[in-house]
Amino acid sequence: LSDEERTEYADTIQRNTALLMYQVNSVLDLSRLEAGMTKWQLADCDLIELLQQSISKACYLHPALSLHHSLPPAPFMVHTDPLRMQQLLESILCGIEVGLLATGEVTLTVDIKDSTLHGTIFGSPLARAEEQNQRHNLRHRINQLTLAYFGGSYVIDFATQTIKFTYPANPS
Repeated sequence: LSDEERTEYADTIQRNTALLMYQVNSVLDLSRLEAGMTKWQLADCDLIELLQQSISKACYLHPALSLHHSLPPAPFMVHTDPLRMQQLLESILCGIEVGLLATGEVTLTVDIKDSTLHGTIFGSPLARAEEQNQRHNLRHRINQLTLAYFGGSYVIDFATQTIKFTYPANPS
């Protein structure tokens, strides 16, 4: 094999290994969520700040992604698992495909009504019907169960390429 072929094959093996690890970890995560066995690392945090960090990371890692956003200026304090919430937010902003750069236009709008944060993401790679696969379905279910645990909701509309989610300040 030539050096070019070796590099190409090694890259393919590395990418497929990362995809397989993502799939296995997602299935384990989903199983724990469904069984109520998830170990949460809870802390008080500002959900608006987590959104800002997720937006910054998405813009840095995916320069071909045109990300527009409208966030409230005031903090929105919640008791949550910051790492899991950041993973959720990043997945809905730029998708989950390991090793692929997200492209296209994504618009995030966040409002706060009645002590509940309401987020709408238009154009998310996770909401594009033509890009749906098993990994996306797993991520949707993990996102739904994660938000439900904290009293929120997560709804996908493939026809309009929209994901809507809610997160209450004080879950009941």
